[in-house]
Amino acid sequence: MITPTSFRVRNLRSLQDSGQIQLKPITVLVGRNSTGKSTFARLFPLLRQSAEAAKRGPLLWWGRLVDFGSFEQSVNRLSEKKNIGLDFSVSFDEESLTTRMRKAYGRLSILRALEPGEIDVSLEFDQTSSGLTYTSSITLKLFDFTAAIFLDSDGFTKEIKCGLFSWKPTATTVCYAAQDSLIPNPAFFKAAGGPQGSGNWESYDPIRLELQKAIRPFVHGNTTEDKIRQLSYRIPIGTRSAIYSELLRTANPPSFRENLQYSGPESEVFKRLCDISFASQLDVIIEKTANAIASFSSEVIYLEPLRATAQRYYRQQSLAVGEIDSKGENIAMFLDSLSPSSMKAFQEWTLAHFGIIVSPRKEGGHISLTIKQSNDGAETNIADMGFGFSQMLPIAAQLWAASAEKTLFRVSRRQGSMPLIVMEQPELHLHPEYQARLADVFVAAINRTAQNGIRIIAETHSHSLINRLGALVADSIISRDAIQIVLFEQDDNLSRSTTRVAEFDDEGILQNWPTGFFQTA
Repeated sequence: MITPTSFRVRNLRSLQDSGQIQLKPITVLVGRNSTGKSTFARLFPLLRQSAEAAKRGPLLWWGRLVDFGSFEQSVNRLSEKKNIGLDFSVSFDEESLTTRMRKAYGRLSILRALEPGEIDVSLEFDQTSSGLTYTSSITLKLFDFTAAIFLDSDGFTKEIKCGLFSWKPTATTVCYAAQDSLIPNPAFFKAAGGPQGSGNWESYDPIRLELQKAIRPFVHGNTTEDKIRQLSYRIPIGTRSAIYSELLRTANPPSFRENLQYSGPESEVFKRLCDISFASQLDVIIEKTANAIASFSSEVIYLEPLRATAQRYYRQQSLAVGEIDSKGENIAMFLDSLSPSSMKAFQEWTLAHFGIIVSPRKEGGHISLTIKQSNDGAETNIADMGFGFSQMLPIAAQLWAASAEKTLFRVSRRQGSMPLIVMEQPELHLHPEYQARLADVFVAAINRTAQNGIRIIAETHSHSLINRLGALVADSIISRDAIQIVLFEQDDNLSRSTTRVAEFDDEGILQNWPTGFFQTA
């Protein structure tokens, strides 16, 4: 699999640099108001609404989940460089990255990874003169290689750089990528019947041709161009030393291996060969990475800080409910859609963790939600209960559904999916005892999905929730390695926000944690 492992955002709202934050099973974001923790949390629903919408730019700043306004309103005001950056890492195994495909225009792309690794991706976003967002640069780091693609606001590539190799467009050769996705994937074209602007273009692969030129000094003068072209597709991806060893073992013709051994792995000619080979495979690497991020984004589930208030009656609708919406407005429809066995399982879940049993009741064309606080207790309409119950219910349902083996929520998701549930202020309107119980629910959901796990990001002000997580670590109910607390700090409103990561030790005590953080002055 190709799986995102960490994210970093730069120059977004108050965050000049979040630092690289790992995606652990449970990540808790804390900090004073306006330090950037909500901005980081909302990055993920931003990615989801951007991935699922047809658009003209890489990011949909305003959508059904979050509202960042526009690029101009989103860029950090204190930064001298008025662009926004997004960095992330994806891990991969050899099988998932290895590819042989016939791409558009009949062009062959082959990629063979020698070992597992991690791709570090850095994206820069800028604004056009008309206010549209575009991806201005893509940087990829993999094994020993760093490649960068620089794009203009129309999607044309200005330069591709990889170590000792550089490509720039000419009067008859261009490289273009539509700016409608997070990571544009440029394709090469050359003028077929005249200079640039004539309108006649055909697919072209100038980097592959450069790679064949770089191979020529390593082979016998009688080697055919077809043989060299075949050899250009057999150069794998890995560290330079691993590539060198693999080519010495498998590459044909023999003259190539002999000259390769004569040059050595540290020679400039071999390093340039590797750089050009890596650059020639960027399209496949980008496609694989883009698909992984799109798949990851589609698994993001977001719960807003102010969820919908309870209603006495919910109008019944014949809609398929695959997940609970960000405000929890469709919670009654979701529960009503469950099978009797699933409904029983959900009631056991809420009784175990919150001491309540929730039931949907059909009355005419409406549905009401009732709550009883024990198996033999009286049922009460949720509208007549405390406000906290309506805020807690979408969280309980979402975590149960995401971690259940077979519900409507899980049926609609791909095999091996790892949903990311992002919630802001889950403790809102809850007594400290119930805030602490949220930690138990988080951990229960994580432990239910040990092999095909969900991940949780919670932005909170609740020390009760954090303290309870520490107690669960101390009781060995969850590993300390599965939890991190990310603290967002800022000296004053004019200074940059910084982050530090605190983790629990085996006794459930936070390390790297500021003394008196939750105390009032």
